[in-house]
Amino acid sequence: MAAWKQIVFSLVILVAAAAAWVRFFPGATDVLARWGIDWADAATSPTATGAVDKAGQAGNGAGRLATVVALPAAAAVINDRLQAIGTGRANASVTVN
Repeated sequence: MAAWKQIVFSLVILVAAAAAWVRFFPGATDVLARWGIDWADAATSPTATGAVDKAGQAGNGAGRLATVVALPAAAAVINDRLQAIGTGRANASVTVN
């Protein structure tokens, strides 16, 4: 393969990796903002932020909000004992010269 084709292919791979990083890394917009690149923020639609659209809710349960029950997180001990099986001796030894 020619050198220019390898360079173009490498640049395409780097651009795809950078796009995947911006898309999937949660702190990518903060890092890019520190570098002076603020265009990576995406605009969210009003429906994505939780606003209720009454016109689009024709059907079962139109206009009714769901009840959410949440409990605070607590720490729990699942297994506080450690058991060993055997004596801890090796069955065979290996010598490396």
